[in-house]
Amino acid sequence: MIFFIQAISAFLAGLVISKSWNDFRRGREALSVFIFWVIAWGLIVLLAFFPILVDKITFALGGQIIGMGRIFGIALVFVFFVVYRVYLKSDRVETELNELVRKIALKKISRK
Repeated sequence: MIFFIQAISAFLAGLVISKSWNDFRRGREALSVFIFWVIAWGLIVLLAFFPILVDKITFALGGQIIGMGRIFGIALVFVFFVVYRVYLKSDRVETELNELVRKIALKKISRK
């Protein structure tokens, strides 16, 4: 089971980082956004491969070690992937909306 989680985490991280790299290279994404996604997914993969770190962090923050590292890791991978997909879709909608507003504005100017 743990190998499956690690494989899925690594696959999704590779997918997100490569997509973010392509967007950065084409000028659709800022360097700071690209760095954020690389660091975020790097940490996710780190936690997927070493789930005991979650327990150690929880204990250091005053909690009890209850073996929730794997469950938390799975949830974290899923949530971050969903957040990334929502980010991509909202960015695409914003771009399309900007283009539409520009076209409408140019039509109004050309009519006058």
